[in-house]
Amino acid sequence: MNSNITKISNNEYLVYTDIVINAPAEKVWAVLTDFENMPSWSSTFQGVEGDMAEGAEITSIYKGLFGKEMRIDHPLVTYIEGEEFSWSSEVAMGIVDNHIFRVEKIDENTTKFVQTDQPHGGATRVLGHAVSKMFKSMYETFNEELKERVESLA
Repeated sequence: MNSNITKISNNEYLVYTDIVINAPAEKVWAVLTDFENMPSWSSTFQGVEGDMAEGAEITSIYKGLFGKEMRIDHPLVTYIEGEEFSWSSEVAMGIVDNHIFRVEKIDENTTKFVQTDQPHGGATRVLGHAVSKMFKSMYETFNEELKERVESLA
């Protein structure tokens, strides 16, 4: 797995994670977008409610501190079937995230899953590094769990 945090400016960071999954891209996409079953294998990201279509309003669901559910409303910025979906909206204290989930076919049986975020604005100047570290940790955990789930089904 590759992961890093890049400080773009005092008010903007880039969180990047990726993982190689030993399964076809179609299988990775199918598990990634099976939001109904996601809580059974993911300890962080619990799924999405709403219509998965570009411009639609969705709600992302996370397991937060002490197992408390966190729900965040977002407009879906991109949705490319089988490849990518993303959203961008305020998460807290004026901090806006640009969160991208991308499935990249390497070959017929190998896929790279990429998850990025770009927190910026609001309290990012003060909390940006801490928020980015939290995002990175959650994404690394999710990526590992996604890999384990997809490969166990392949």
